[in-house]
Amino acid sequence: PFDKVRGMKRCLPRIIEYIKEKNIDIKNQLCGFSYAGNINDAKEYIDMINDELNPKELIITQIGSVIGTYVGPGTLAFIFFEE
Repeated sequence: PFDKVRGMKRCLPRIIEYIKEKNIDIKNQLCGFSYAGNINDAKEYIDMINDELNPKELIITQIGSVIGTYVGPGTLAFIFFEE
């Protein structure tokens, strides 16, 4: 973890802000997005990633039951490489 942010509405915008601050090149990366719960709830965040960061490719997966047991419903994860 690089920061503590409360609330889902603040979480992903903070990650996007961090990526922009650090000038991380997402446009040439294969990135991942995982969600626990309903895909319809996650679509807003998927659109935000595509609009703001425009990754080369974004693989979208649902968090499985084993990890989901520990993180809970509503969890979102954005995976990228930082050099």
